[in-house]
Amino acid sequence: MENINLGTNKSKRIAVANESFKLGELGSVIKMQFVQDSKTASILQNLSKTDDESSFRLSLRLEKIKGNYAFPIIDVILNEEKSSEKSNLKNHLGGLALYGLENSTTPSVGVEGDGLYERLDVTEAFIHASQDSNWSNEEFSIKLIPQREIDEDASLTIETVELWYEENFIEVGS
Repeated sequence: MENINLGTNKSKRIAVANESFKLGELGSVIKMQFVQDSKTASILQNLSKTDDESSFRLSLRLEKIKGNYAFPIIDVILNEEKSSEKSNLKNHLGGLALYGLENSTTPSVGVEGDGLYERLDVTEAFIHASQDSNWSNEEFSIKLIPQREIDEDASLTIETVELWYEENFIEVGS
């Protein structure tokens, strides 16, 4: 059976990157800042106390991804510089398979050239990371690491990176 979201799906942006991002040859780090307001503070406080993922989701949204190369899968790692080797697997947020990147970047008939949009469910990794003694409720980092070497002329930019909280998320199914 397929998972179905039956919740009201109230969403709130709780973290943003302060600048657009450009991938370097050996991977690059995106610095993220949590929104400083009472709702975000409450979400972060509750995050470190929960192991129940059924009532909410955290989504990492990467928007307007543009490039000029057929990139390999890019691993997305949370707080790599703060995590121990043992926790590194739990800090793996997912992989970006950027199929169609070049075509989505170049304006043409039926394509505006806005690039790709990706969304990763990062709930489990953030719950784990928030329980670590090195966790900060002010900022975190995301490292993007290509799974193989990229051409020196390759270019990849991400205009917007945001972390979203979705409450009242209910899953049914197996």
